[in-house]
Amino acid sequence: MSKVYSSCDLLPISLFHEILKTSDYTLLYQDYENLKKKPTNEEIYALWEDIYDEYLGLIKDETIHHYYELEKEVLYLNRRYETALFMIKQISDGVLDTDLMIAYVNELSKWGYVIDLSKDLDDELNKAVRQLKASRNKINLREGELKELKKSMDKNVGSMSLIEQAARLEQGLGRENIDIDKTVVTKWFILLNLLEEINRAKRKANVK
Repeated sequence: MSKVYSSCDLLPISLFHEILKTSDYTLLYQDYENLKKKPTNEEIYALWEDIYDEYLGLIKDETIHHYYELEKEVLYLNRRYETALFMIKQISDGVLDTDLMIAYVNELSKWGYVIDLSKDLDDELNKAVRQLKASRNKINLREGELKELKKSMDKNVGSMSLIEQAARLEQGLGRENIDIDKTVVTKWFILLNLLEEINRAKRKANVK
């Protein structure tokens, strides 16, 4: 049976960052390619969303928390846009039978794109295309905010790789060989918080 990384208590921090970097959510399944019954894209993404929400709950720093909340919104908006774009194009091309068109229209409504089949289809499609353009503009705006926020964060705290962070944790906590491939996300944040507590105590001692 394939192992599923279903929470931050099970997911290694290195794999979590790999998923963040690649958006390959199938990595949550240890042997995804050999699964006889593969989960749907919706099931995979829902699993990732649960883990990501759990991850956000572990973050103490408000700026970093805002960054990842914004990143989550951008991921959702892009997914919504790509799904709607594909379905609207299929409807516009006239390649769908009636049942499939109704299914697409129902799915689009879940994403906030309403096409009323009782009205003129060309008018409804033009309305949907205008909504797509507005969605694209919102994505561009949010991606710009995300880019600026990342720049500001990198400037203030530097951009450290996981290996560099592990080295600092080892030094600050007096531990040897913190393995980023075995340390799960939850434990990683426990270690980060321990280091912050030690550093805070040192700063307080130096003030006296």
